[in-house]
Amino acid sequence: RALRSGGTHHETIEDEKLGHLFTTVTPLLDKHGDPTGYIHVAHDLTEQKNLENQLQRAQRMENLGTLTSGIAHDFNNLLGGMLGYAKLAKTHAGVKERVLKDIETIEDCAHRATELTRQLLSYSRKDKPIMRTLTLDKTIRQVLRIIERTMGESIEVSAVLEDDLLSVNADEGQIHHAILNLCINARDAMPGGGRITIKAKNETLAAAVPVVDLIEDRENKTVIGKGEIAVGNYVHITVSDTGSGIDHEIAEKIFDPFFTTKGENEGTGLGLAIIASTIEKHGGYIIVESRLGEGASFHLYLPEAGQSEASASAVEEETSASGTENIMVVDDESVILSLIGDALKDAGYNLQYASSGAEAVSIINNNPGQTDLVIMDYAMPVMDGEKACEKISGLDPEIAVIIISGYNCEGKVRELVDRGADGFLQKPFSPEQLQRTVRNALDRKKSTRADK
Repeated sequence: RALRSGGTHHETIEDEKLGHLFTTVTPLLDKHGDPTGYIHVAHDLTEQKNLENQLQRAQRMENLGTLTSGIAHDFNNLLGGMLGYAKLAKTHAGVKERVLKDIETIEDCAHRATELTRQLLSYSRKDKPIMRTLTLDKTIRQVLRIIERTMGESIEVSAVLEDDLLSVNADEGQIHHAILNLCINARDAMPGGGRITIKAKNETLAAAVPVVDLIEDRENKTVIGKGEIAVGNYVHITVSDTGSGIDHEIAEKIFDPFFTTKGENEGTGLGLAIIASTIEKHGGYIIVESRLGEGASFHLYLPEAGQSEASASAVEEETSASGTENIMVVDDESVILSLIGDALKDAGYNLQYASSGAEAVSIINNNPGQTDLVIMDYAMPVMDGEKACEKISGLDPEIAVIIISGYNCEGKVRELVDRGADGFLQKPFSPEQLQRTVRNALDRKKSTRADK
């Protein structure tokens, strides 16, 4: 084309073997302007395009994480109201047994929805696991009881668990969900029936295993890895099936959020993305091995807990949570304002309300000495919890402040608590948790004044 037109021709070529090329063809002309040949220059842009694609993918994942965390935060506000009022309804005198069972069903559904929002926050990195030191044999047996009742007669389920498994530092609920989700995926890969096998054993790696973003063929077997497995002691959990296996062509996508090979309304595609995120946050690793037509095996490596690590499980205080102090509740969600107010009125406190940080600051400024404690949402319009907390402390440092949020106590929320907030509650919380946190914050403030 360049020779025929007498001008320079540019072309982009994308080829599976050649890669991404940008070519330029320039004719060589004699003194009469006739072409005698041409110069063909090809620039290999494959690496650059790969980097651009990786950057775009990272940006999409970041945007998706932000969207996911925002949705989960809003759900936590709604679930906080549902769970709180269900709890309060159970305490009312004269509740009939049938109505009590209905309320408990509502509570159960809300708790399951709360677990889903935790998974979404965990995926989006806005929430961290609640860790404690435990052994996983009990967790795996709980999963077995569930899948044995739900898999159907065409699926055979078996387990091989080594005695004296090492302790790990883990969020039991998240690990339970990860193993259960792998079993459900295995079942879906065997529509005609088959076998699921769960194994757990202790394993010591004397040398690191480099599997960072590994996707390769090994003797007709697809191997997919995330992370480099470091030297150390691990609990190695394997979930295997005899299903259809994973096609090498889609191997690199299986951990992508919302990627699924299932039909419409058969799955969200978040399962493996959340599992990979969960294992990563536990300091662990995941490797997948699969042969087409012969099934797949998911290997989870969870590091042994340090000998000095203590259990993070909390012991609830049994002290009285009632009082008569003046408390201001600040939240832009009316259902949360009402819930907190009703729960604290039942405990004897005097309540006042504000729908924004700016309104709270104005009320305290115009009524000095009339507020003992402020319960404040971190994320609010007009003036957020961080700025409002600073202004309230400037007006009256004797006022205790409790921060509430749909996110975990991390990042900026953690900084705010470290700088002087007197407590933190993650939504959704129960009336009992709220009352204890309020009482503890007020008592600590009184103790600090007495020491001075």
